Amino acid sequence: MRQILLGLGVALSFLPALAADPQPKPEPTRIVIECEDMQGVAQDKFGPGPGWQVGRWGHDLYQNMVFGGVWASRLRAAMTDATDAPAEASSEFDVPSDGAYMVWAKYECPPFFNCAFGLRIESVAAKGAPTFDKIYGLRASLKHFSFTNAPQAGDLYWSWGLDHDAAEGYPVDLTKGRYRLTLYKTRNPAPAGARSVDAIMITSDPSNISAPRFPRYPLLDELRRANHVYFRFRNPAGAAQPICVGWNHWNHRYNDFYTPSPEYLKLVRFFDEQGRPVEGGRNGEWTEAIAPGAASPWCDLGPTMNTESATPFKFVAFPKGAKVARGNDISRTDGPCLPFSVDI
Repeated sequence: MRQILLGLGVALSFLPALAADPQPKPEPTRIVIECEDMQGVAQDKFGPGPGWQVGRWGHDLYQNMVFGGVWASRLRAAMTDATDAPAEASSEFDVPSDGAYMVWAKYECPPFFNCAFGLRIESVAAKGAPTFDKIYGLRASLKHFSFTNAPQAGDLYWSWGLDHDAAEGYPVDLTKGRYRLTLYKTRNPAPAGARSVDAIMITSDPSNISAPRFPRYPLLDELRRANHVYFRFRNPAGAAQPICVGWNHWNHRYNDFYTPSPEYLKLVRFFDEQGRPVEGGRNGEWTEAIAPGAASPWCDLGPTMNTESATPFKFVAFPKGAKVARGNDISRTDGPCLPFSVDI
């Protein structure tokens, strides 16, 4: 048996008018900026310092437990101390079309402290006043906390300990073009805490909470939907027969601990060598048999993966038509498991 483990209702209607499935709504624009990757964040310094530095999960952050609602995208954040001494970090991004957007920042928000920081957006080409300039991280500001489905102001305190991720967002009108986003220190009123800013998302979804489709964790669901990780499966040239490849993986938290949620499987897309969309597949898998010496299309499994940590995958190759056990143990089939390779 060959396996690879990687860390990383039908309804019938007799009414013709109801026979067609409704078209799914298009996904909103999502522009993600990982704060630890911004220009001006010192990559060789860690934890809160006078400038922006890398905050590492398990070492530097306020919260480092493995339960509850706390998480850090890519296991990193941008951190700086509680003082008002100036420091900035920046990143450029492209807006694909004119429209109304929300600018969300997800950060650590321990109760009873201000962690004030600013976000400024300005056109790269046009000179003049910034298009957007807002202060985040104040205790009085409305925020989307873990385990809540509505914004609330003030402090949130959990009896079991520090579990206080939050996302804060404000609207802005942007036109198509290239922009620079600047993360900066600002006046931090007492009681002042160090800033720990994880990720920023600029989205065309106007919701007043950062993860409207699954609000349990601030911004996490939206980051998953914007995540892209591409896999391609190869059948060795000397193989005796065509193969199909199935997969499963485990995530760290709700809503899909042990097998991917259908909500994310439907977001899996397939692409050819030139990056053009390819029609086909079902339930997140490419179902056409792969001939000896050939490869599947590129399969974007990114939306099925939490962006916070490693996602262990299990893949198995089997003859087309074999019955495969789904759920937690994808490896069981009613026939042999066959050799194959994976490109990522």
